[in-house]
Amino acid sequence: MARSPMIPLQLPKKLYFSITPEVKRDLERAKQNLDVLISDLDIRCFTYDGFGKEFLKSQRLSPDSVVQVVLQLAHYRAHGKLCPTAESASLRRFRQGRTEIIRSATSAVLAFAQGMADDKCQAPERLSLLKEAVEFHSNLTDQVNISLSPCW
Repeated sequence: MARSPMIPLQLPKKLYFSITPEVKRDLERAKQNLDVLISDLDIRCFTYDGFGKEFLKSQRLSPDSVVQVVLQLAHYRAHGKLCPTAESASLRRFRQGRTEIIRSATSAVLAFAQGMADDKCQAPERLSLLKEAVEFHSNLTDQVNISLSPCW
């Protein structure tokens, strides 16, 4: 793989800020408000060991795409609609660290979320909708990785 030529960069310069009493007061008020929000946050973490990425891969499902699809499902269940997202696809192998955006709120994901909300939709159809949504997301990811070529 060819590498970009090394270009010497200037040393970083220290930044100095002039903080007025008003700005200091506003910063302190913002800190207090943040402390209130933090103290009102409940988090419960656990490790799920029913299956993992190897199982998903054995089913020919991309673990990343499954996570993106189920995040959309969770939002749909909570709010009745998909969440417009912009998943950053880092392309470090490209010059200047380019990134691309993958939009996971697709028609395939919507169909899956609606199927999961529909009591008449049976498990085989739900599985099919899941696979379609995951495959659609995986194809979007693949298109991002294929459509951009290195810049060196």
